[in-house]
Amino acid sequence: MADFEIEITGIKELAQKLSVDEFKKTIQAALMGGAMTVTSIVSRYPPIRTRKQPFKTDKSRRWFFANLRAGNIRVPYVRTANLGRKWTQRAIRWNEVEVGNNTPYAPLVQDRAKQARYHEGNWRTTDDIAEQDNMAVVNQVARGIENYLRNI
Repeated sequence: MADFEIEITGIKELAQKLSVDEFKKTIQAALMGGAMTVTSIVSRYPPIRTRKQPFKTDKSRRWFFANLRAGNIRVPYVRTANLGRKWTQRAIRWNEVEVGNNTPYAPLVQDRAKQARYHEGNWRTTDDIAEQDNMAVVNQVARGIENYLRNI
């Protein structure tokens, strides 16, 4: 899934104003704020799509009806919201955070390289979000640093 970096201008000046521990805590808190912004964007569900999805093969048709009879599949499909709930963020180091999702089917829905055709044009991929919403994340990180500096 998508990665992107944020370069903070004036970082040397900030480091001179704060102790090493304060500096690291400030940067990590600001980056976590940015990660929470990413999480709030990527976990948004698009409107329900009702278009039909034809069977690709006879084998997939048999699999579907066998699982329907076994009770593993419900028709009509009911959203569980598991994908949205499973987005998390964590600090890896003081200057690096990670946003991730351990739902097994997440790449089929939100990874540009692996997204199923059915979801194309409906679900935003992590790459789309990194490209289109990066300024919202950068602004959140900047606000976090500015807020800290105002309070010291």
